Amino acid sequence: MKKIDTQFSRSFSYFVTLMLILAVTGCSVKFVADYDEVTDKSVTELQRKVERFLVDIQRKVGTDEAAYSKHTGFYDEVRVDLSAIRVRAAAREKNEITLEQLDLIQKNLDNLEKLHELGFNARTKLNLCVRLLVRVSPLS
Repeated sequence: MKKIDTQFSRSFSYFVTLMLILAVTGCSVKFVADYDEVTDKSVTELQRKVERFLVDIQRKVGTDEAAYSKHTGFYDEVRVDLSAIRVRAAAREKNEITLEQLDLIQKNLDNLEKLHELGFNARTKLNLCVRLLVRVSPLS
């Protein structure tokens, strides 16, 4: 009987020691990817590029300078930027949330381009701003 108690005591001591080691070393489970500074900077630059475009277009609404045909290069450039960001994000483990957000940005860019093709006017400009705010808010 004493041998069983000693064996249990020793096993229990090993278990407690193992638990302490795990607690001290900070064993953790990750559900999302680590912060990626390059992706963060790329997305920030993309946001600035889109914002510059929207400010510029806002000033040109109602003129020939706002025509979609004069801005196709912008949409192409943003698509290339988004693609590069997405490739980087997809290469990282546990980055599904970021990929979903990038997909939403792509859909919003598609919507903006379609709206631009139809032609901007004061009402569509206001509605565009409201839609962009509503769609971006849940991502922040």
